[in-house]
Amino acid sequence: MDLQQSPPKGSLSSGSHRLTRLHLNVILAVARFISKCPNHTDDGPRLQFLQSIQSSFRESFWPQSFGIDSIYAFYFDFLSYVARAVELSPDFTTEIIDTIDGILICAAAIVNDEAGVSRLFLKVVSQNFLSILPKAAENLVSCLSGHIVGEIH
Repeated sequence: MDLQQSPPKGSLSSGSHRLTRLHLNVILAVARFISKCPNHTDDGPRLQFLQSIQSSFRESFWPQSFGIDSIYAFYFDFLSYVARAVELSPDFTTEIIDTIDGILICAAAIVNDEAGVSRLFLKVVSQNFLSILPKAAENLVSCLSGHIVGEIH
């Protein structure tokens, strides 16, 4: 695997780069590796993609050939690996929950044309992830309630 084919540092969070299948496979491989390493102490690699996952809510983030089923499968696999990593490393739990809470609020707040990807992410999280903190749950319910009421009127 040629690391020179990786997206430039910071391009994920800035949204300036469309990922390829190779990039997504590398992300899944790293997540899978970390999910099997209970003594992994460097949180940087564990959180790097998760912290920039909000960029993945844009359709332009994904390879052009990726359909909704492929995006769903990626989110499902990635979050499964993150959940396993948390099970192996309880110290990691608080940091992941704090990170995912903000991502959930962001995903719920998207109401533009690309809300479909963020809704897909929320669906995967609801099916396959950790509990969220009570305060974040309240914020998420308020955010979703506001969107539902706004769509009705």
